[in-house]
Amino acid sequence: MLFLPKNTRFMMRKLFYLLAFCVGLNSMAQTSVTFDDVFRSRAFSAKGVYGLRSMEDGLHYSRQTSEGIEKFDFATGESQGVLVADGAAIDAAGAA
Repeated sequence: MLFLPKNTRFMMRKLFYLLAFCVGLNSMAQTSVTFDDVFRSRAFSAKGVYGLRSMEDGLHYSRQTSEGIEKFDFATGESQGVLVADGAAIDAAGAA
């Protein structure tokens, strides 16, 4: 070290060792992700949403409720009407 006072060199050396220790400690904490973790053990798989079925338009989903099978809007989550009640399909006017 060029013309630094003695205690400054000591502090810089301490800082260097502390930084090297922290970097080494951080790299030891990381684990690698393998093919088996992703696809065989299903560690990263989504649990899914039970009872929800996306409709073909991509804007709505259907779900079974106490009323029957209802259509809901993805954006608002509000019901757009009952599709099937008591096993009978309901038309747009609401008649079975």
